[in-house]
Amino acid sequence: MEHNGSDNSQHQNAVSDLSNRTREAKEQVVDATHRTATKLGDQMHSVAKKIRESGPNVESALHNTAESLASTLDRGGQYLRQRQYESIGDNLTSYIRQHPATSLVVGVVAGLFLARTVRR
Repeated sequence: MEHNGSDNSQHQNAVSDLSNRTREAKEQVVDATHRTATKLGDQMHSVAKKIRESGPNVESALHNTAESLASTLDRGGQYLRQRQYESIGDNLTSYIRQHPATSLVVGVVAGLFLARTVRR
């Protein structure tokens, strides 16, 4: 009987150790994602600023295009810096649960489209 108790204890220790390592790995991935998103958001903001600074030196139509591009980059950068992307998975999961048939059709169509695109 003692042997089974020892095996059970070893099993529990192994499970606990695996759980701790998994949690640590998840934390490292989340931290790396946040750092990358923040850095990319800052870079997008920097590019948007440079476009705006050079915009007045070019013709009017180009300036409008440059301003539009700068605004888009700024919004994208702000989105990444504020980590608004974190709720996408939850929102998508919620939508799929509320509309399973529609989600299935969208998934099949997207899969067919990707398969056709990859074949070419």
